[in-house]
Amino acid sequence: MILCNSNDDPKEERECLELLERLRVDGILITPTGRNASFLRSLLARNVKIVELDRTVAKVPCDSVVVNNRKGAQAAVEHLILKGHRRIGLLAGEIQVTTGQQRLKGYRLALAKHHIPFDPSLVRQSNFLRETAIDAARSLFNLAKLPTAVFAANNVLAESCLFVLKELGLLRKVSVVIFDDAPWMQLIDSPLTVVVQPVEELAKTAANLIVQRIQEPRPSHLTAIVLEPTLITRDSKQR
Repeated sequence: MILCNSNDDPKEERECLELLERLRVDGILITPTGRNASFLRSLLARNVKIVELDRTVAKVPCDSVVVNNRKGAQAAVEHLILKGHRRIGLLAGEIQVTTGQQRLKGYRLALAKHHIPFDPSLVRQSNFLRETAIDAARSLFNLAKLPTAVFAANNVLAESCLFVLKELGLLRKVSVVIFDDAPWMQLIDSPLTVVVQPVEELAKTAANLIVQRIQEPRPSHLTAIVLEPTLITRDSKQR
């Protein structure tokens, strides 16, 4: 097994893919940045098997295993709405990738279902760098009228959100719900409500699929597997 880390950077991702091509790998499991579609298509044309994991890229005809991000995000935001919140901020991941797109869509669907107008001033977008995520959170909490709750769309955004809330003395005043889980989230004073992804199942399914494709090089159709997330409520009062 060859393990590569692109740091979610398209240039590093391209270098990793070129390395794997030179090493003549039979198959690649990839969580794509979304910006090297043409190179992925060229690998497929050379009979390299590809399975996209967690994210997909348009016009790259390969198998994929993802989580139902829209449904998970919608459940998280609806949880806040049912707790009485109407002014709900969103700390979003990159909208250029499918996870970011679908979590934003879930946020908007939850608002629409409960007849709450979408307010773009309550949305901040960030990448996976902590410094950028902190800047996004500070921008959101510098609004003249603060959100009463926030949906943080990934772990980095969640950590940055809590850091800024503590910095501003708002930690007990703003509710936070997070997409994805991490052990540290259960260690804070008020354990956070989270949307849990079936990470182990995601990885095992993708690994089995890439082996199957290598063994069966000409499948009759592509496979797109969507796994369901789970909302786990912890701090029921949600401040």
